[in-house]
Amino acid sequence: MPYNELINDYEFVRDYLREFYIYGYRTKEETVSKQSRKHTQENKGTSNRSYEDKKRQIRSWLLGYIEDKKYVDGYVPYISIDSREIVHNPLYRTFKTGRFLKNDILTYFCLMDCMTVEWLSVSEITSLLSGYNLNNVKWSEKKVREKLRHYVNFGILKTDQGKAHGKKGEVYALAENKMELSSWMDAISFFSEVNQLGVIGSFLLDKKEFRKKESVFYFKHHYLLHALDSEVVLTLLQGIRKKCYLEITVWSRRRQKNILEVFPVKIYVSTQNGRAYLACFKRNKDSLLFLRVDTMQNVVVKDSCEEEVYEAFEKNYENRKQYLWGVETGDTKKVSHVEMTVFVGQDEGYMLQRLEREKRNGHIEQVSETQYKYVVDTYNAMELLPWIRTFTGRITNLESSNQLLKEKFEEDMKQMYAMYIGGDNYAGE
Repeated sequence: MPYNELINDYEFVRDYLREFYIYGYRTKEETVSKQSRKHTQENKGTSNRSYEDKKRQIRSWLLGYIEDKKYVDGYVPYISIDSREIVHNPLYRTFKTGRFLKNDILTYFCLMDCMTVEWLSVSEITSLLSGYNLNNVKWSEKKVREKLRHYVNFGILKTDQGKAHGKKGEVYALAENKMELSSWMDAISFFSEVNQLGVIGSFLLDKKEFRKKESVFYFKHHYLLHALDSEVVLTLLQGIRKKCYLEITVWSRRRQKNILEVFPVKIYVSTQNGRAYLACFKRNKDSLLFLRVDTMQNVVVKDSCEEEVYEAFEKNYENRKQYLWGVETGDTKKVSHVEMTVFVGQDEGYMLQRLEREKRNGHIEQVSETQYKYVVDTYNAMELLPWIRTFTGRITNLESSNQLLKEKFEEDMKQMYAMYIGGDNYAGE
């Protein structure tokens, strides 16, 4: 049987792409062993052959980005991408390789050939399709109606009641495309690379009006892996919009499968590593949870949330949001207080703008003509430490009810002083 690069189950590909891109140090035997433990719980098989198949598929999609390095235990495949040298996320290519049946693609092209801007009934469309005389393809009104409704959901066709057009039953016509995409080139290019559903922009950029145009954006820090979670994120957003519960299958670090039923509130994306989290509540629980999107395997939209319960969830979230810095949560009665005073010169308004832009909660007070104090109450003060370090050289005072924060910051400053100025306390010597 000839090799086929098209896929049915994207979850398999998602797993292997992570193995090659994130880890990139496991041999074939180690990867197969790990995947076997996971897929055994799902009654799915995995083997050396499936490993080689997925590796060939990924190599064909990411030609020029996947390499092999030889170790004592064997060859290790890894994906190497310099985000500063690419314009478009190459991982989007994996969504453009879905497997389809021959009759499905024939039906699509025949429908597009016979459809017009004029309204046609199902019987008229069936009659037109029958005129193509394709071998082994039998057209029935039931089958054609299913296909038409499918394309309506995709926005390719539009539908209306036949009475309004002097015909019986439902009628269909080509959907009008009123958007002049060529003027949206820059917006689509930017969206496709920074949004969690940027794959939509990638498909739009494949249109012929964009093929000869180049993007004006390059990224110094380009987070690419969110592309693999596009289908999961789409379902999460559907649940949020419809105010429905979600059944989410997640995998723990020990490769244990867990099924949770939650009410989704919001998707958070880290500006430090690009990782996405779902803020949610367990059904009949009032504790706020953050679930990593990249650990989710399957998401199913369940029943709608009652309005009273929905309002209670929203109120609970709003009360807790003011104490969030990252994804650490806790008791609102046991929050940490942090005060950071920084120097801002009279001609350094940009620093004050940065404080206003980057603070996630809390407020800023002017202490003197050149000093401003940032005040915040948060669940975990230690989450602020990486951000606080970026103001090194400007911090004139740091206070916190969490003594560990101040002690850790002062220890960091001592080590940095010893490293640059020299001294016996420098551990790096």
